[in-house]
Amino acid sequence: AYTAFITSNIPRLGVFLVSSGQCIWAGQVVIMLSYPAHFWREGFTTFALSFILFNNGASIGWSSPALPSLEDDEDFSDKISENTVAWIGALICLTSCAGNILTPSLTSYLGPKKTLLLIVLPCFTANWALILTARPITAVWLLLIARGIAGFAVGVCISIVPSYIIDIASPEYQGLFALCPQLMISIGLLFVYVLGAVIDWWWLSLVCLALQLPMFGLLLLAPDSPQSLLQRGNEEQSKEAIYWLTQSKSVAEHKIEKMMEESGKDKTQKNLFSILPLLKKPSNWKPLCVSVSILIALQLCGISPLVFFSVKFFQDAETSVDASLSSIIVATITLVTVVLVCLLGGNASRRKLMLVSQFGLSTCLFAMALYFLLGDLDMADSIRWLPLLILVIYFVFFNVGLSSLVWVITAEILPTEIRDQIIPFAILVSSILWFLVTFFFHSMFVTFGGLYLFLFYAIISLFFSVTSFFFLPETRGKSQDEVANFFRECTFMCVK
Repeated sequence: AYTAFITSNIPRLGVFLVSSGQCIWAGQVVIMLSYPAHFWREGFTTFALSFILFNNGASIGWSSPALPSLEDDEDFSDKISENTVAWIGALICLTSCAGNILTPSLTSYLGPKKTLLLIVLPCFTANWALILTARPITAVWLLLIARGIAGFAVGVCISIVPSYIIDIASPEYQGLFALCPQLMISIGLLFVYVLGAVIDWWWLSLVCLALQLPMFGLLLLAPDSPQSLLQRGNEEQSKEAIYWLTQSKSVAEHKIEKMMEESGKDKTQKNLFSILPLLKKPSNWKPLCVSVSILIALQLCGISPLVFFSVKFFQDAETSVDASLSSIIVATITLVTVVLVCLLGGNASRRKLMLVSQFGLSTCLFAMALYFLLGDLDMADSIRWLPLLILVIYFVFFNVGLSSLVWVITAEILPTEIRDQIIPFAILVSSILWFLVTFFFHSMFVTFGGLYLFLFYAIISLFFSVTSFFFLPETRGKSQDEVANFFRECTFMCVK
């Protein structure tokens, strides 16, 4: 009745909002009010799951404001060497690999929900608690242990949540809900950048620790993945989870039957080695290669060190804008871009967004290399504002496609028979590169200079942009069979 009342008053509502300068949001409000009840239940579950990824963004971004703060801390200043800085920043990337590797085993026995409740959230809580403990005993090694634990949780969390959301979301809302993980990561990133600019590393960690309790409470209310429950032989619980989401017994029955039909009623537990024979099929190994390629592109565009060491990068680039303020501006633009993608990108072509994103990133990286070339020639004194402008545009392109859609496309192009086992493996490859790029960034910057380092990133990014142009299919509005047919027929230059 309430929705009907609002809908019937759309003209008056629209006039009011337009007069207030909010016409864009008006359309979104009206559309959302017309969504069915199951949209809100799926939306709540998506939020509960994505909220945990706030920790991913906060943990990744923590080093940017915290490292300068630690260097200024009289108790730690003499203990923070260049090597220590590299390890505090990059260790989280290395241990995330362990999380990627163990995720299939954890979800096979515990399921995704219990893995998040019993493994991920306790690890994040331990991370923040150990960082707080490091100050009283002045222990850098405790900071490193905390970062290692956080990395493990980051790896498990990012391996679970995107597929979890795809499992609980209706097909018509998958594109929208699948953007929420990146949105929450961006919020966590901006949160620590802004808060870290006004308070020191210890208080920043305390605030992050306090947020673990509401995350735990929200996740308790969310249903487990119906697909995972069915694969573990819990057909009745799977049906109950679907019923909670849809509030329709007939829909629950239909979805259970469809899932059992798609899986061939195979309830045996699979691991990475057990699915190797399935990779002989072109409809399986080809999407695997595409998934790995875009995940490699995600890291070799140089994004991770620009996030982990954002403040330090702006200092090294000798930008004319304050380094902390520059980092906050970049993080704000990142969040705004992700929000716009969530609101307006649900119905856009995923392939086109990815191509625009990747080619745009390549252009920005070439521009950054040119800036450092001009700096080497002593011709950059009048354009010291340029690194900030380039990075703002760089992060806009990054979030338009590569960042916000990489998990969506990976989940959509991988067949269900290998998806749960392959996604952690694909993320593992990305995580190894994540560590290497982050750990060696500063030493490479000092050894080779910004010119050659960013030229390297630019060339690699351009290569994977061309690869995506030839082999990445359009997935929006496509069924699993249509995507599989694309890869069966694809040989070379399969531009569709």
